[in-house]
Amino acid sequence: MSQCRPAHGRISTIPNSVVLDSVINNYSKDNPFIWDEIILPITYDSDWKGAHERIMSIVREETKAVTLAAQEQISELSKKYYLSEYTQVPAIYLKMTGNWIDLSIRYITLSRQRRYIHDRLSRLILEDLQKDERINIASATMDITVRSSGAN
Repeated sequence: MSQCRPAHGRISTIPNSVVLDSVINNYSKDNPFIWDEIILPITYDSDWKGAHERIMSIVREETKAVTLAAQEQISELSKKYYLSEYTQVPAIYLKMTGNWIDLSIRYITLSRQRRYIHDRLSRLILEDLQKDERINIASATMDITVRSSGAN
């Protein structure tokens, strides 16, 4: 039986039968980088193109150094593991839903800094978007209209 002490402070016990019987994802063995994603819903009446531009500017700037390092590392890994070429730059994918537009913001980060970078980007994006009245973050809300029948 194997034990490890992850960064969250708990001790995890992993039976050998599980180790030998299932896939183990190691986020730091050969490659310390991981893709992360922030999903941001905005209203249909928002300037989604403007939101896309503002968010990409922030994400590119904040992940510039780690993206470059990841590109170099993945290039080396592709030789070792015969990986096919794929993009390692931040991207935003748009999805229309019944209530809003989801902007899925994807970027590369160091696996041990994922939570910190996710929080930092979320705060910077939120602060920036709140400056623009044409962009509104969506939420599941309900408008209720009460009408009087006129009779008492």
